[in-house]
Amino acid sequence: MNEEIMEKAGLENIYGSYAEFKSTLDNVVEKVEEGFVAIGYHLKLARDTEILKESGYANMNEFAEAEYGLDKSAVSRFIAINDRFSENGYSPKLQEQYRGMGRAKLSIMLLLPDGINGEITPAYSKADIQTIRSEVEEEQKVSDLEVLMEGRDEVQEKLENNLQRVLHQLGKDRPEYFVRLWHAYMDSASHTEICRKVMEILAPSGEGMHSIRLQGAGRMMLTLKGTGQPLSLVSLRSGEKETFSWEDMDRALRLLMGEDTADNTAEGRWSYIYGEEYPEKEIVAPVQPEKRQPKVEKAKTAKNQEEGAGISKAVPDVPEEIGPEQLPRGESRGDGISWKEPEEKERKPFELPPADAEYGLPVGKSQIGDIVGGQRYLILKMHNPYRVGNTLHLQVLKDGEATGEQMDIRITHMTEDHGGITPGYCVIQFEVLPPKEEQIPGQMSMEDMENAEEGKESGISGESEEENPQP
Repeated sequence: MNEEIMEKAGLENIYGSYAEFKSTLDNVVEKVEEGFVAIGYHLKLARDTEILKESGYANMNEFAEAEYGLDKSAVSRFIAINDRFSENGYSPKLQEQYRGMGRAKLSIMLLLPDGINGEITPAYSKADIQTIRSEVEEEQKVSDLEVLMEGRDEVQEKLENNLQRVLHQLGKDRPEYFVRLWHAYMDSASHTEICRKVMEILAPSGEGMHSIRLQGAGRMMLTLKGTGQPLSLVSLRSGEKETFSWEDMDRALRLLMGEDTADNTAEGRWSYIYGEEYPEKEIVAPVQPEKRQPKVEKAKTAKNQEEGAGISKAVPDVPEEIGPEQLPRGESRGDGISWKEPEEKERKPFELPPADAEYGLPVGKSQIGDIVGGQRYLILKMHNPYRVGNTLHLQVLKDGEATGEQMDIRITHMTEDHGGITPGYCVIQFEVLPPKEEQIPGQMSMEDMENAEEGKESGISGESEEENPQP
């Protein structure tokens, strides 16, 4: 059946090879991904140049609202993404490092320090980036004075660098990691093997982040991207970034794990290092294979330790939003990143108007120009109680007042049940009605003239009968 359809549609020979097909699809995907940054670029052109001078719109916000349904907050978000992530801050193209991210991820990354954004790759899900954002927000709740009053950990102050301090704190916060790292270090015969095992433990998917809070310093984000790339450590308070080699990691592990203890076990070493009894093992539910493991792990604090929020858990896959076609009217609710957060309203059924009902509809000058020029055949509108057969009187507005430019159209078809239409909207197909003849004051219309002529003939006939009565 599919072969017959393809043959009739002439689809079997569209591409000569896989390479040609793949190249075409790559170009399509790139255009979709960069659509939202290009929107911000063109909105900035509308703001910064005289391009709207002929449009009849007072400013860029009025233009965006009338033509594309973008409110001020949506416009601001598109422009902010372009400012932050486009090439040179004023371009329709994304910077190379952010390509493949998608609008939903970049809108969260607007709230993150540049040092953190530089560590995020397209492999991070929206949920992962939300976790990073929550860590940044939690650290911002603590004032610099409060951090200073915490004082530094005496043991960590004696260590050489922040990587050693972070691993020391990670081992204390996550005893299970300490045990696994101890075995990896003790059982490895080479530096290469140690590095590989550390990646398997701390970043099993190939890359990952761990948020660790150091006393008197705040949260630090440790990033691992593979044994072939350096390790990164970013302060969530200052945004300062440090890089370390895998040799630095080896030395930190040697310092943490390498000395013999009376109890030559991982648990014994943990108790020796931290001066506490190794905690009893918690019963952890087995990880479901169909769940995606998060790439980001939160810092363990007194608060989330009580709530269990610091423990990594498998989370369901989160659909990622891509494509400029989804941008003007975002539908996500309550995540703080939607372009426009509509109120939850119950859609009540409405009665259809009479087929001959007429409505006024304000439009932009360019929109009515496209209709006159035969370039527009459809209108996307909020689903007011229209129906097929209704007449819409289109009027061009400037600064909220009618300019006098107008035309009439009649609805010939409309739909609201297509999968790509935002709920509450409909697509209207129409025919343009001929303009009504304007009647000059004092001038009689053709209908009036015909009626007058009929009356005149009737009057003449009556006079004739009175003057010449029948005998």
